[in-house]
Amino acid sequence: MIANKHISKIKAARDYNHPKLAVSLGLPTTEETLDTLHRVATQVSLAEIRLDLMAEFDVERLIAASPCQLILTHRPIREGGKFAGSETERLQPLLKAIELGAAHVDIEWDTVASLLAQKPASPSQIMVSHHTFDGMPSDLTGLHRKLSQSGADIVKVVGFAKQAADTVEMIHRWRLRIICPSNERFRIRLLLVRSIL
Repeated sequence: MIANKHISKIKAARDYNHPKLAVSLGLPTTEETLDTLHRVATQVSLAEIRLDLMAEFDVERLIAASPCQLILTHRPIREGGKFAGSETERLQPLLKAIELGAAHVDIEWDTVASLLAQKPASPSQIMVSHHTFDGMPSDLTGLHRKLSQSGADIVKVVGFAKQAADTVEMIHRWRLRIICPSNERFRIRLLLVRSIL
């Protein structure tokens, strides 16, 4: 049970600037993804679409037919994803999404410079992400500072909280704009936002 002293911090974080709910989807097909998005559209503000988990996808159709804003990502194996092809192949659908004006494109910290160098003129916001799979980042302030200098519009740091207090501390300390829990116990996605979504 979370200590009572943390309850007020959780309530403050929950109410901070009208939080939005996001869903992460990696369904096999474009049609299944769109069907699910239409079923949950009244309950979510954003949807992360994991292209690397899809057997087939049509980026143009996903963007055009989605009832909510999308965050498109194409995670490589090194960052916990399933895409095993070349970087050129991996970036192609993300660049297409930018060209088509997707709300957000999520790219890994070690590839953001390459994506930005090829980015067409577009209103799409680029989200740079860094994943730590064995705990919370040890120097969150330094990591955030480094990622903020990448040229991306949004910084996302994913850590693995070992106890609920880790999550509460991050919510309180950083006044996080977005927190997306995943299925594993206490695992959180800490999105340290440099600009408002």
